Amino acid sequence: MNHARELVLRHVSEAQWRQQVLDWADQRGWLAYFTWNSTHSPPGFPDLVLVKGDLVLIVELKTMTGRLSRVQCHWQLALSRAKRVLAGLVWRPSDEDEILELLGPPVPSRLIEHLRDATTGSWSSTRAYRRHGLPAAIPTSRARASTRRKPAIVERKRSPKSS
Repeated sequence: MNHARELVLRHVSEAQWRQQVLDWADQRGWLAYFTWNSTHSPPGFPDLVLVKGDLVLIVELKTMTGRLSRVQCHWQLALSRAKRVLAGLVWRPSDEDEILELLGPPVPSRLIEHLRDATTGSWSSTRAYRRHGLPAAIPTSRARASTRRKPAIVERKRSPKSS
């Protein structure tokens, strides 16, 4: 890549980059999905899902200087390990039996507690994940902040009252 082009690309924002990729995908007949506002979504899921024919692309977009967060790396690893993908599913409450059969047997309750901790980013669940052969939990920045020591509260000594 020539130097001038590299300088220009360094100033492309992630939103501009996403729009460019969406334009290219649209021009080539791809169906595209992206989450506009992920405020209430679990963190780290890739930016785009593109579908055309029998191919599905799940893509994380980054600027020239952008880096994957730990939770984004976790999603990338999990998705890259997937060997089977079932798509086109529509689940209704009446499909409970089929859904439970597809999801498999329940996980032991002590592991579920660790999994719940992992979704909030607790560092304590890492050993449980490894013990059960799962990738280690990846804490979020909010969870890391909550594990910092709080400042100690110091009580002032009261001076004896003069009579």
